[in-house]
Amino acid sequence: MIEAAAQHRLARKSARLARSVAAQGPEQALYQALAQTLGYRNNQQPFTILSQRLPLRRLLKCSPLQREALLYGVSTFLESVRYEDTLPDTRAYLRSLWDEWWQVRDECQHWLTERQLLRWRLVGARPGNHPHRRLGALGALLGNWSAVSAPLLESTRWSQAAWRETLLALTHDHWSTHYTLLSAPAKRPSTLIGESRVHEMLANVAYPMLMPQRTRLWAEYLELPAVQDNQKVRRAVLRLFGDSAYAVPFRTKLHQHQGLLQIYEDFCLEDDSACAGCPFPERLKEWS
Repeated sequence: MIEAAAQHRLARKSARLARSVAAQGPEQALYQALAQTLGYRNNQQPFTILSQRLPLRRLLKCSPLQREALLYGVSTFLESVRYEDTLPDTRAYLRSLWDEWWQVRDECQHWLTERQLLRWRLVGARPGNHPHRRLGALGALLGNWSAVSAPLLESTRWSQAAWRETLLALTHDHWSTHYTLLSAPAKRPSTLIGESRVHEMLANVAYPMLMPQRTRLWAEYLELPAVQDNQKVRRAVLRLFGDSAYAVPFRTKLHQHQGLLQIYEDFCLEDDSACAGCPFPERLKEWS
């Protein structure tokens, strides 16, 4: 049943991506979906809006520095950070971004008004998940766009292991060792896009985009391991299993997490009786 719920969830994601592809074209739809996953839970909306304001076609025509100046300028992070509050190595990076931003700022002015500002949620974000760093990861991803996009746009070139390694290998001269524009450099570099985020991209972008063309990938999808629980998965497991040890075998694969989330959304979030009137136990009896 969990597997069936996971398959249903994947089909819904595929349909949503297909609508985006039909409206915007495959590359823009892919870029927008990947950008959204970099927003994590709290900042998916501003990342999505940013990817619409700065479409892929425009960013791919820019140099890496011009591209980052647009990303940080339109996101308002350049103008919300005081130069004198930053450390020397960040000042050099900021100066290079401002050199490019001044040249395009006027044409982006309509996005910098109070009504159009992106609403970022910064409180409570882990340092590695801060939008400053996530934008750096997006810039690095765009710098390797061909290697990232080709396996998904030409499904015959798909290799899950190779695509995963492409994302894990992304680096940035500044953001591999910094978490925000105000932070001190870390003692050692860290990955821009880590294992858990790659798995989110596999679950929410890669397989939903590939599956309609290559249904045999379902068997590959079923074998993907779960990297870690998130708050939603833990809540779903608690609702469905309580503290029973029966939950353990159903938390080891990515598709199991997806299936549990779908069941939680379809039953727990649709029922406000605090479990007392939930139809799910009766459904289980019927299916068994």
